[in-house]
Amino acid sequence: MSESTINAKRNWMQILNAFLLICLVVSLASCGTESNPPTNYHPFAGGAGTPDDPFQIATVEQLQAIDDTLWLDKHFVQVQDIDASASADFQKENHDIHEFGFIPIGTYQTPFTGSFDGNAFRITDLILNMYPWDPHVGTFGFIQGAVIKNVTIENPIELNVFSEKQESIKFQEMIAGKINDNLNENHLTDKRALGFLVGYNSGGTIENCRLTVDVRSRFVSYSGGMVGINAGVISNSKVNGYVAILATSGGLVGLNTGTVMDSFSEGVVSSQVSGGLVGSNLGEIINSYSKADLGSGNLHGGLVARNYGVVKRSFSMGVNIDDSYGSIGGLVGINQGLIENSYSQTTLSAFKDNNEGPFVGGLVAENVGEGMIKSSYSVTLFNVPMESIVAGVVSINRSLLNDTYWDIDISQLEQAVGEGSPEGATGLSTAQITGPAAEQNMPEFDWVNIWRTTEDGYPVLRWEEE
Repeated sequence: MSESTINAKRNWMQILNAFLLICLVVSLASCGTESNPPTNYHPFAGGAGTPDDPFQIATVEQLQAIDDTLWLDKHFVQVQDIDASASADFQKENHDIHEFGFIPIGTYQTPFTGSFDGNAFRITDLILNMYPWDPHVGTFGFIQGAVIKNVTIENPIELNVFSEKQESIKFQEMIAGKINDNLNENHLTDKRALGFLVGYNSGGTIENCRLTVDVRSRFVSYSGGMVGINAGVISNSKVNGYVAILATSGGLVGLNTGTVMDSFSEGVVSSQVSGGLVGSNLGEIINSYSKADLGSGNLHGGLVARNYGVVKRSFSMGVNIDDSYGSIGGLVGINQGLIENSYSQTTLSAFKDNNEGPFVGGLVAENVGEGMIKSSYSVTLFNVPMESIVAGVVSINRSLLNDTYWDIDISQLEQAVGEGSPEGATGLSTAQITGPAAEQNMPEFDWVNIWRTTEDGYPVLRWEEE
């Protein structure tokens, strides 16, 4: 064979090998692998995962599929009602997992950062999976800067967070230190947080969401019907349900360090520390209310149990706080922040235990530290033991009251404050505090922009008309 023929064959083989290599690369790129799928691969009903063309969610399996690092920064829209009862069997193929059910979307290490639009469709009968080592539990476990909106969850099924298998001595010792209410914001991500929609909201936005839930738990630091710990914004959202845990709970949020606005709660909140809307507040609560009943604990507030932040233009109404002891306030249990342009219309009941108290205030149980209450009123019916320190506005006042009022006739109490200074509080008869007469007898209130009188009832906030 001539040298020219050999060279020609060699050149041909080089060309053929190069061609085959190119084909192999193209084939791998088009087929993808399980850990690195092609860009057009996804397990959803449609869409591209962008803000303008979000992935479409039509089944609970597709909802669960969001909890994959490939999709946690993408955008989603629900396109039909979802019967999520099949989630009760999720994880059963993994025999190392004792708790079955839907795995929360996103963790502290790998948070959900995209968006989810429920599109006003319903999600029903969702069964959440509760790992004992996962501190943030919810449909979305941990979100960071994400947007969750227009979600409707109807879950009347009782959700017991921890099974008997998990209530071992070792497990109890592991979380015992997290039950207390140490509100160090630098370590809040270490707290166990349970919310049926979101466990922990870090800088995210939750808006226009509606939940009907039944959440019961032990050994959780903070529990809310919607969000366990909120360090973002919640607006125009509602919870109706039953929330009960060992430590601190709220009808909407367990602990708020962000903003809650235009939101409300109904149902029952029952725990050692319970607030009708928020358990503990370090942030802002604006234009919001609660009609949730409270019971069985040692610190209660019709709207907030502990307030270290700001409560403005908000109220609790029709609340019955029963079977309780310790500190009980119609609006706030213990206040060390600002309460302004707010009111409570409640029934407060208590029983005597072996401790001091109970301390029962129509508006606030204890106003201490930097606490200030201004331009607010209470209408409260009391049913408390003789030993109680009970008052129309504040049971124990160690701080400031400005332009506060209470209904003497309904409360059957002449004293504004049980212990401390009553300066800044005024008692009015029912006739004086209702109807057009209220404007004359409560002149410090802003009747143009914030308050309005009613024909024959108590004053209301103007935003309630909207």
